Amino acid sequence: QNVSRALDRTLMRRVMMVAQVAGSCLLLIIAGMTIRSVQRALETSAGFDYERAAVLSMPLDRYGIKGDAARVHWYAVKERVRAHPEVENAAIVTAAPLGGRVFQTRYNDTPGLETLVERVDPEYFAVMRIPLLAGSLFGARDAKTVIVSRRLALAMYGTLDVLGRAYPKPAPERAADSSTIIGVASDAHSIKVEANNVAELYQPLTPADFGDEVFLVARARGDVDRLPPILREAGSLDPRVIATAHAMRE
Repeated sequence: QNVSRALDRTLMRRVMMVAQVAGSCLLLIIAGMTIRSVQRALETSAGFDYERAAVLSMPLDRYGIKGDAARVHWYAVKERVRAHPEVENAAIVTAAPLGGRVFQTRYNDTPGLETLVERVDPEYFAVMRIPLLAGSLFGARDAKTVIVSRRLALAMYGTLDVLGRAYPKPAPERAADSSTIIGVASDAHSIKVEANNVAELYQPLTPADFGDEVFLVARARGDVDRLPPILREAGSLDPRVIATAHAMRE
């Protein structure tokens, strides 16, 4: 009887080990399928180029750098990045492409469509290779202006001929909060890559945006793997700040 119990325990341990191995293999297969699905979405319909781009993050508020001081710090770092010979361009954004941060809204005029809102430097479109189909980029005095994606223009106005029109679509109750459309950009699913019910709205960065977390995105002239160390070095402008950076393809 004791021998039988010992055999039963041995058999149970083996069954449990097999189950654990099988479960681990299943998780790896699912993870691999998810990664391949995202890669296929990026390759076929993302609408932006992430291959030679990287992201810099600096949680300045942890070090007491806030408000206007944070804005000054970020732009000083941006100029250091842009001055490096291996960097093609750089921009500051409120949500980094392929990141988990999402700002979105819905409008009655675009039923079933989620509008992803991104506040960006004008250089963002060059960094991410997002073509401007019409109009112009943000200027220094363009506080109440927006750039809409192609899909958003068609969904809200039924045409791409929207330059100079009020955004969102005029309504008496929101006239005071409207902005002027100065550009139409190509569709670029940089936040929700696999979503098919989203459109993009771009607004210029404001000083208030630096009271929250922002990011710097940069494009390499050549090898993107050389970019993260360059970004971290630029982010060490204040020795207290621990900057992190990674290539978007990682």
